[in-house]
Amino acid sequence: MSEKIHVERIKGGKWALTNGDQSQPPKAVFKHKIDAVLSAEAMVKPADVVVHNAEGQILQNYKIKTSRPERVMRNALISVIKARSK
Repeated sequence: MSEKIHVERIKGGKWALTNGDQSQPPKAVFKHKIDAVLSAEAMVKPADVVVHNAEGQILQNYKIKTSRPERVMRNALISVIKARSK
């Protein structure tokens, strides 16, 4: 079984990469959630990234049927999220 990385909100509104154990220090801390998710996906398979909302609940991934490649849709969403966070 491969290691899972959790993206969780921490004090100050920042997002941390953890192993899900609150007693361990975070692996990394980011200002924006999208940056934390992308960094986690670079470390492990996307299926091994567990994303939490600000209240700590685990978010579920959904597959959306589209004729566009998944990468194109993902890049478009990332662009919009980053533009809104500026």
